[in-house]
Amino acid sequence: MLWLLLILGILTSLSDFFDGNIARRFSITLFGTALDRLRDKFFVCSALALLFWQYWPTDKSIIITIFTELLVILVISFELLINSTWLYALIKKLDATTSKDGKIKVTCEFFAIAIWLTSLNIDKYCIADTLSISIFFIDLLLIVSFYFQVRSFGYYYLKYSRNNKQ
Repeated sequence: MLWLLLILGILTSLSDFFDGNIARRFSITLFGTALDRLRDKFFVCSALALLFWQYWPTDKSIIITIFTELLVILVISFELLINSTWLYALIKKLDATTSKDGKIKVTCEFFAIAIWLTSLNIDKYCIADTLSISIFFIDLLLIVSFYFQVRSFGYYYLKYSRNNKQ
């Protein structure tokens, strides 16, 4: 199951990169943009929730567990907040293009999920506890992702609040 999720994650991130280039080369449709964003949100939120609540080892420090749980909850919450901001822009017929911060954010999320899945998959075959080593990098990527989520939300908030005043 974890190998399948890892392959699905790699395919999702690769298609995210390539479909953006293809869409820019031809013509971007609103429907295609909506599907792309929803796919990203669905994959990131469901993968993070599944990984933390289903595959988190019970022998880890309570502080690390709470810290990672908080990061997962923050990232998922801000994903939903940013998605609702984007839906607001669609309803109001405002420009809903992705910011550079949003692209960095989703890249960090994909890498965090890939590291998490890889360490869970190879942990069975290694003597060393690869997940314990990986948790540092996973948390670091989730922190960076959250930072860019806040920046991305700020970008959208300023952009849309200016449009409301006009």
